[in-house]
Amino acid sequence: MSRRYMPTRYHEKNVLPQCRACNMFAQGRQWLFGRKLDEMFGRGTAKRMYELSRSGKTVTEAELNQLLHEYRQRNRAPCKGD
Repeated sequence: MSRRYMPTRYHEKNVLPQCRACNMFAQGRQWLFGRKLDEMFGRGTAKRMYELSRSGKTVTEAELNQLLHEYRQRNRAPCKGD
């Protein structure tokens, strides 16, 4: 979903990598991205992300701080190969 929708802006399933051409010049190729979401996370994931993006849910500062803390912890975790 576009980053303009706050409910999905920082959602893990909405921050997957794309090449610059797809992301910037092809509006993220959202239909193909949705197909990939369903492939990776199960049928209906793209639809649920779409519905969440338009739900009007707000993301609180506390939720953002919690995400920041979780990602910092993950970044500090040793690699599985170590």
